[in-house]
Amino acid sequence: MHFDQILIPDPFQSAWSRKEEFNPIAQPDQYLDDTLMLVYSMAMLQPLIDSGQVLFVPDPADFLPSLKMKMVEVGERKKELPFYSKGDYDAEGRVLKMGKKFFTRTLAQLPVESKGHIYRHIYRQIK
Repeated sequence: MHFDQILIPDPFQSAWSRKEEFNPIAQPDQYLDDTLMLVYSMAMLQPLIDSGQVLFVPDPADFLPSLKMKMVEVGERKKELPFYSKGDYDAEGRVLKMGKKFFTRTLAQLPVESKGHIYRHIYRQIK
């Protein structure tokens, strides 16, 4: 497949739609790492941005509070649903088995000291 342009959601947060405690302008120390990563990413993408192959689009929820509230509502409702439904896996439970295997591999890649009690608890749950 070939595309002439790639649209990417604008990675820079809109400070105007954030509470002060999460506002990158009011709390710049909290966002230093993110900002450096974004600036580096922009430098790497600069040739594609200049050629018009990569375009950034703003998040419409930053300008429409009603849309943002609707998204929060949908997210809250989804939290109440079971993670897996019967339609998510076949009779052998392959998707569930693959998920457990992937999760176990991910945990195995973490440093031992970061696993601690949580690792042991979760690992017992998925065995």
